[in-house]
Amino acid sequence: MAGQFLGANLPDRASKSVQLCTAIGMTIMCCGGIGLYLFGLPVAAIFTGNAGDATTIQTAELLRIVSLVMPCLAIVMIVSGAFRGAGDTVWPFLFTLIGFFAIRIPLAAWLAFEVIPIPGTAIEVSGWGLGIEGAWYAMVADLAIRSLMVSFHFLRGGWKTVKI
Repeated sequence: MAGQFLGANLPDRASKSVQLCTAIGMTIMCCGGIGLYLFGLPVAAIFTGNAGDATTIQTAELLRIVSLVMPCLAIVMIVSGAFRGAGDTVWPFLFTLIGFFAIRIPLAAWLAFEVIPIPGTAIEVSGWGLGIEGAWYAMVADLAIRSLMVSFHFLRGGWKTVKI
């Protein structure tokens, strides 16, 4: 929709369409997040077949962690898609690179492991040792930060003037 409105030389309509889609998406994802938070165990049991299994309990806990960032995931997916539709493909790519390689992966290692060896050196960095939950907290941080990055880029408005 953003690309269509920009092609029709209606940048205000493009902005409003992205805002409307984001509001709808966030509403849906908030409902999904609440559902995952409240009903994580039954949802996990659908896939494992046993609500008392250790894997099911662990999965339910991970679903609760990710439920907190569902609105941010909606922002990242929808607004980044709008940028790509408008022809602004560089910024979403850079935000993804930053999110994965500067935030998610290093933070996941730091939060998940007790000791992180630095390759090619004898240096070891102490981590928090949270295990898989730490890696999922890193994903939450990545999505929250990327949602802020795409939001600021959206508000700056440069995406409306990209020439294809």
